[in-house]
Amino acid sequence: MGLATAFERDAGGARPLWGEYQNNVREWVEELLTLPVDAPYQQWMFSHPDGRRWIGYRTGTFIADQATLKSGLSSAELVRTPTEEILKLSGVVDGIES
Repeated sequence: MGLATAFERDAGGARPLWGEYQNNVREWVEELLTLPVDAPYQQWMFSHPDGRRWIGYRTGTFIADQATLKSGLSSAELVRTPTEEILKLSGVVDGIES
């Protein structure tokens, strides 16, 4: 989802609000990594009870941006790259860094 948002921004010039992330987005990465697989999708992707919106989309966009920055590849060039490889390229997930 983050890569699609990055592509939408980079190739299409769109500026979706769910593609903008705050300085503490690395904390969100850690928070998402601790969630169980059956965590409530709606609250993490759209509207969290604590008032945050689009946590998953914003975090995914951050990860995609880090992967493009560190790899030198565009979001379009990464489109067929497996998620695990994008996580490695991003370097933001402990234990997955390349």
